[in-house]
Amino acid sequence: MKKILAGSWGWGAVLIGLHVAVVAEAGNFYKWTDENGVIHYGDHVPPQYSQQGRAEVNKYGMTVGVTNAAKTKEQIAADERKARIQAEEHRKAEEQMAKDRVLLTSYANEKDLEMGRDGKIAALEGMIRITKSNIAILQRSMADMTAQAAEKERSGQPVPDEVRRDITAAQNLIVKHEAYIETKRKEQAELRAQFDADLKRFRELKAMQGITTPEPPPQKDPLLPKNDKETQELAVKETEPVSAECKDPPGCEKAWSLAQLYVRAKADTRLQIVNNTHLVTSEPTQPNTIGLSVTRIPDSGGARLVLEVLCNNSPEGQKYCRTPQVQAVRNGFKAYVEGH
Repeated sequence: MKKILAGSWGWGAVLIGLHVAVVAEAGNFYKWTDENGVIHYGDHVPPQYSQQGRAEVNKYGMTVGVTNAAKTKEQIAADERKARIQAEEHRKAEEQMAKDRVLLTSYANEKDLEMGRDGKIAALEGMIRITKSNIAILQRSMADMTAQAAEKERSGQPVPDEVRRDITAAQNLIVKHEAYIETKRKEQAELRAQFDADLKRFRELKAMQGITTPEPPPQKDPLLPKNDKETQELAVKETEPVSAECKDPPGCEKAWSLAQLYVRAKADTRLQIVNNTHLVTSEPTQPNTIGLSVTRIPDSGGARLVLEVLCNNSPEGQKYCRTPQVQAVRNGFKAYVEGH
């Protein structure tokens, strides 16, 4: 190997000039630094220095190429972490830009934001109200069954296994309904927090655009809700229970039998509680399915048979609950029971 040793660039340049003939024969050569800080020149780099940085120099002493030192494992890991952080920051920036576009295109002013929030909260309140009604039905049914079981025990008779199963099923359903209500309350709180964040961002975006958002004119369309109470009433109107009536004990027995047939035919889930006062199917587990509940309430020698539709707890399930086919099930109950 032809090798030139120099302690500095100036001294190296002198040596290069003295060895022009050698260099001319060898073509370009390399410059590297050893572990003692001494600069070396040669037509190839020794193996022990091949992983560190080096320069390629021509016969005139000019650098024509540079090879960076190979990175250590620690440096590679640091670079990878930096790349991941940068990619995540880029993803978040893109996501924020998309959210900003949706915010600006979905709402013309702050009042629109408020109406959107109120409508969603009212819809959740409707789900909570229906679930509370279902809990009340189950509690009444469980009280009746518990009383029957206690009467059996007092008379020295065994409590039927079916009654025990029905009591357990009602207890489990009540626990599930109460947990569901808790999740909906949390969703309402999250909606309010999200609204506050969206409102703040909306104002920032409008300020950046140099736009102030005037209050919209008073609502004139009588078909649109004018306040939160009316919004809530509209949200739950289509999920209210319906009832059929019977006038006397024989008529009520027939009506109760018809109600059971109706529930078996129209519900997508199986009957779980069947007694003289309650018909309750299990909860629907899929969005596009429903369960049914019927309560028999004595009334002036006859009774009222109250039907409630049990919908899946997901947003898709609640949306399905308001479809025409489900409304037909709800609306057809009275005619079926009273018309046969």
